[in-house]
Amino acid sequence: ATSEGYGGFFGKTNGADIRDFSISGTLTVAAGTGSGVVGWAESSTISNIQSALVIEVPNSGAHHTGGVVGSARGTNTISGCTFTGSLTVADGSTDNFAGIAGYITNGDKVINCGNFGTFTFSASGCAAGGIVGYVNATQATIQNCLSTGQITFSGEGTPTYGAAIIGRTKGFSADLVKNNFWLEGTAYGTIHNNDGSEAMETGSVTAEQLASGEVAYKLGEAWSQIIGTDDIPALGTDAPVFYVGEAGYATLYDTTTGYEFNGDVTASVAVLTDTWLELTEIGKVPAGTPVILMGTYFNKTAANLPAIDIENDLKGTDVATEADGTMYVLAKPAEKEVGFYKATGTIPAGKAYFQSNAGVKAFFFDGDDATGIENLNNQDTLNTPIYNLAGQRMSKMQKGINIVDGKKILK
Repeated sequence: ATSEGYGGFFGKTNGADIRDFSISGTLTVAAGTGSGVVGWAESSTISNIQSALVIEVPNSGAHHTGGVVGSARGTNTISGCTFTGSLTVADGSTDNFAGIAGYITNGDKVINCGNFGTFTFSASGCAAGGIVGYVNATQATIQNCLSTGQITFSGEGTPTYGAAIIGRTKGFSADLVKNNFWLEGTAYGTIHNNDGSEAMETGSVTAEQLASGEVAYKLGEAWSQIIGTDDIPALGTDAPVFYVGEAGYATLYDTTTGYEFNGDVTASVAVLTDTWLELTEIGKVPAGTPVILMGTYFNKTAANLPAIDIENDLKGTDVATEADGTMYVLAKPAEKEVGFYKATGTIPAGKAYFQSNAGVKAFFFDGDDATGIENLNNQDTLNTPIYNLAGQRMSKMQKGINIVDGKKILK
């Protein structure tokens, strides 16, 4: 098709709801303003469109071209859209081009969109953006978007505008433009101001970060990825990515199904020894087995698994449960080791816990016993209640492990 203004599968919309289809083919932009799947959009909802268009802009008479929307003119919502085609802009052009929307203004929203196409432009005055070409506003929203497509400047010198998320912006609110990511090396910046200076340096990620599931998790629930199979995130909810947490440990308890993992996560059961919780890795997790997770990002895959015959002192709760003074939950207090600390308040559903009447402040893992057992002299314990591991009070410390002031003491 050839566009000469308001050009595309839909030329101009106002108050429209356009959604749920894929499109391919070649679009040659001859002249005019607004070319894309939707050329010019006003007050419209444009969602779940997969564009693989080959877009060619052979002269300087074209304005506002996008892989999905050419020119958005206020109060539009563009969401769940992707561009996997190509965009080639000729010499001499000084206007705005992008994988999702060439131009947006106040009130427009671009959310959960991805640019995976390739761009080539040679004019330094061009505003080429992976997601948006030009934001001619300060109150536009661009959030949870990903750009991994290569943006190549073929002219001489350094391009004035050519960035992975926004090619050029009049200004933006950090509350509205946030949580967007781009693959390092695919463009020379993230967002550029009107004067060509870089407005934001954050958001660059490596191929390893993309493959690990980290970016899919950070992008939010609209994105998914089968870790170990998919190199990059994709829109959809078939394979949600979970995060163990900053401490590298978490607990899990699921009575509905067994499961396996994608990612670097391992699952272990725990048994109390004389000095610590000894962890045993089990790999696959049968339904109703409380476990400790170690790792970073992962998928859960449901699996019908037989019960395992292995000792496990962990317990689990499938409903929110009030702690009763004997329950310990996984935690990492500031400047302390990861361990099971005495719970207060409510233990959330789906979590594992450890239960003991010993009265200690915390239980630690095998290998961290030095943090759980502290050697004190007898003078320090003269006026402090002493207990054994069974929670029985004693008149003095006995050989072995003693509980003194909530701490495990080795005599």
